[in-house]
Amino acid sequence: GLAFPLVTLDGQIVMVSLGGESVELSDQEFGMVSLASTYAIGRAMQLHTKAESVVDHIELTARERECLQWAAVGKSEWEISQILGISEHTSEKHLLNAKSKLGAANRVQAVAEAIRRGYIS
Repeated sequence: GLAFPLVTLDGQIVMVSLGGESVELSDQEFGMVSLASTYAIGRAMQLHTKAESVVDHIELTARERECLQWAAVGKSEWEISQILGISEHTSEKHLLNAKSKLGAANRVQAVAEAIRRGYIS
């Protein structure tokens, strides 16, 4: 048999395996099956993520999403406060609330999770 493993960005190991009495592939066929396996794994993960987001919907306020969007382009709490016309403390509070709602350990993870769930782009 053959196995085509893949490690996801969050460390999960997933794989497509082929079995039979004898699996013999040319280099070109092996490359094609490997590519198809990678595509299939990626698509399955997209569908799983989409299903998860429907079930696991989190309500972020418009301001939390706005602050996350600015954080995604590297703006600090102070810069976000200046852009939005709010205090630095308020922008920090919006980011902390979003981080908590998204179950993120830090700002970078909160931004990544917000992008993954489609709250920001």
